[in-house]
Amino acid sequence: MAYGKNFVPKGGRKLQRMSLMSAATRIGLTVEEYAAHLEADERWCSFHRAWEAKASFYADASKATGVTADCRVGALQRSKARYAAKKAGVA
Repeated sequence: MAYGKNFVPKGGRKLQRMSLMSAATRIGLTVEEYAAHLEADERWCSFHRAWEAKASFYADASKATGVTADCRVGALQRSKARYAAKKAGVA
């Protein structure tokens, strides 16, 4: 895969090569593997720690990628766990 100084994922903002390197290293991938996932319209779910289709995330205009960090299912599970902890008086 060829990418220049600024890689432009489909429908996303320009990401500099250093940002790609940092993100790829954080999850244990090479820059090429990471860029391939972005090109396939996949995003990393921080809750499930797995790649998922961009369509399975909530839209978030404040994020550079345009979607939330957790997929919809992960966000629901996190909210339910937080609610249960508050109800039990733990948090």
